[in-house]
Parts: sequence; C-alpha cells; structure tokens
Amino acid sequence: MSKQAAAIPYASVDLSVGGPGGLLILAEQADGLTFWQSSSRETIVFRGGYLNSTRGLQRNLLSNRLTSGGEDIQPWGLAADQPVTYRVERSWEDTGGQPQAGRAQATFACNDELESVELPLTTLDLSRCTETLEWDSGKTTRSVLWRHPDTNRIWAGDAVAWPGGPQVTWQVARPWW
Repeated sequence: MSKQAAAIPYASVDLSVGGPGGLLILAEQADGLTFWQSSSRETIVFRGGYLNSTRGLQRNLLSNRLTSGGEDIQPWGLAADQPVTYRVERSWEDTGGQPQAGRAQATFACNDELESVELPLTTLDLSRCTETLEWDSGKTTRSVLWRHPDTNRIWAGDAVAWPGGPQVTWQVARPWW
C-alpha cells in the first residue's frame, strides 16, 4: 500500500469495510466533508476525518448526528484533558436494505500517552482515543480514533458505526489539509 500511495500525488486514504480494502482518492471536498470514492462507486464520507456516511455498500451508514446541549459537536476537536459526553443519532441500512435508526449516549476519551502509529507514508506519534456508544437498545459499540496531539486531526480509525454494523478501518496516506 505504501508504494501505491507514494506513487499517487493526490489526497488518499487506505480504507477497508468489513475485510479487504484499498486506497481511495479524494473525490470531492465541501462544507467540512470529504468524499472518497472507489472504482466501483462505493462512497465513504468523512467529517473532519470521522466516519460520517457511506453509499453503495451492502449496508450503509445513512446519517450521523453528534450533539451536546442541542448543538452539533465534533468531540475529536475538543481538548483531551477529560472525557467528552454527547448524544449520537444515526440511521443505517440492515442486511435486507431496510432503514434502521438508533440513538446512543457517547463518551469520547483520549489517552495521555502518545503511540507511534505507522501510516502508509509516514509514522506519527498520535493520541489513541476511544469512542464508546451506549445505545438505547442496550447494546454497546466502541471505536478507536488516532488523532494528532497538536491539531486534533484524525489520522486513523477503527469504527463500528452501529450495533452489528461492519468494521470500517482507515489510515490517512496523503492528507488533504
């Protein structure tokens, strides 16, 4: 993957959904969202490097809203000195293609100690952050994000967007910022 990423001069991410994956090139950027499209037209959308939605997959994340006190928030962009709590509302498609929705109480907490993370084109010392979602259904999902300690930009992630959903992993190869 490193050789392929180095040969392409465009913003790229190494991404997999529920198994094998590949290098995706930035297709579009608008209003804080980045759109990454595969050669077979599956689209992954990130907001600030955080998984926001998908299209063209067997099961898609349709919508994603994170709020605190009724206001939209981006918890990964906040200070890491204490856990952040917020509410998550998501909708997705089940295996039959039927829309589902759920709400969860979320906690986002980062480790103080930095970890050396090998990315496709570089190695960075990043903060490991865990997002825990306690769903109203009684289920729990956890995702891990690695963010830069100075900029709070997300460089890698390992997420399950809803209970029983596919595991989505990504690493920034060539940044878009």
